[in-house]
Amino acid sequence: GATVHGVVKDKNTNEPISGAMVSVDQQKEGGFILLAQGFTEGNQVAVSKEDGSFELRGIEAGAKYAHVMAEGYSMKSMGIEKIEEGEVRGPVTVEMLPGGNITGQVTDRHKVPLPQRMVIAFSPGSSDFHQSGTDEAGMFLIENLRPGNYMLISASLDDESLFTGDIASILSGGKFVPATVTEGETTTQDIVDPSAGGCKLSGSLTKNGAAVPSAMLTATSM
Repeated sequence: GATVHGVVKDKNTNEPISGAMVSVDQQKEGGFILLAQGFTEGNQVAVSKEDGSFELRGIEAGAKYAHVMAEGYSMKSMGIEKIEEGEVRGPVTVEMLPGGNITGQVTDRHKVPLPQRMVIAFSPGSSDFHQSGTDEAGMFLIENLRPGNYMLISASLDDESLFTGDIASILSGGKFVPATVTEGETTTQDIVDPSAGGCKLSGSLTKNGAAVPSAMLTATSM
């Protein structure tokens, strides 16, 4: 396979960044999920040293994107010239930025703060997926996001779908709230969760004293 070596730096200070995870593949967008898949599927992932340097070996020919993740910085994906078999490429310099943040409060339909709620932020245009939790006042903070448009949604931490890993169920169970992230800024966006603060209605449906199975009921407010 091919080899790519280089250095990861802070774009603002030019200081080296250690502990950054670097991968090179054919995927245009990166993210934690793709890096995790890289580990499980045997793809190569390098970690930068104290001086910010990294060396990634065993890269498959045809790879043309580099992805870097580092604590305190937003995810970086960059296009590179297509890798040839057996090539040694470098030095490649990757400049990282802290990105932007999203903060806000999660409330129910009655404007009551919701503590211990999960807040998910995902970008429809990439594989970026971030999550945080609310405090006792219902406040949340998601840091180091890449600039762009995101969709926010909240879910109960005791939701069964959280434990089964059914992300699709979580995303379909609430109301999406759009938010735009700008580099170096904090966006404030509150979330009203319509799935919380309601009540449960139970009973039986009969006709002439006989139970009516498989009926669909709709509740409306007057």
